[in-house]
Amino acid sequence: MTLSEGQVAELQRSFHAFDANGSGFIEMDELREGLKRFGYNISEEGIDHLLALVESTDDKIDFEEFIAWNALLWKDEMKTKFQEIDKDNSGSIDKVELKQWAKKMGYGFTETEIDDICYEMDSTGNDKISLDEFINGMAANREGNSYFVINGEIYMEKLKSEFRALDVDNSGYITRSDFRKLAKKAHYKLSKKELDRTMQSMDSNGDGKISFEEFMASVVKMTEDV
Repeated sequence: MTLSEGQVAELQRSFHAFDANGSGFIEMDELREGLKRFGYNISEEGIDHLLALVESTDDKIDFEEFIAWNALLWKDEMKTKFQEIDKDNSGSIDKVELKQWAKKMGYGFTETEIDDICYEMDSTGNDKISLDEFINGMAANREGNSYFVINGEIYMEKLKSEFRALDVDNSGYITRSDFRKLAKKAHYKLSKKELDRTMQSMDSNGDGKISFEEFMASVVKMTEDV
């Protein structure tokens, strides 16, 4: 699965969020703290399993291994999603199953949209979507609207993870202090004008802090404006 520049940039941001000391490697303490910060409580056995997934032999993960790890986790996530849609466990998804799943999840897809999704993913033209076709189709649309619409819950978790990364002091809000700390860590000189503009664009109720709802609304607006 080839990664686009945008996907690589996203992975780099995630990698640096774990790599607290900027060494270019995610060490064990950083991995534990990073997973905890992102809301994952993983046992030592689970940590060992993560290292085994990327075949790490030195108890640390470089960026190449981090990409491999994310790819494996993402494919596993897509496999789980596929099995959730494949109600009759036939090993393939048809239009009826996709339509039933979309209705269950509250996605208001029209018949035409269901047909379009199936057409895009069904590379063999047999009116069924295999696991490989599903993974390839989702990967192809990973940065587009289809990925985020079909996987609304995944997108929401992505937003929550990004919000937690910005909420440096774990207050439940993003504040001016959080932005300053992040800018300092990134060795970026954040001017008062830039900070004021950022806060003004995201702090819709003007209380001097950004809630998750305000953050989400800002991200959605930026996506729509692109």
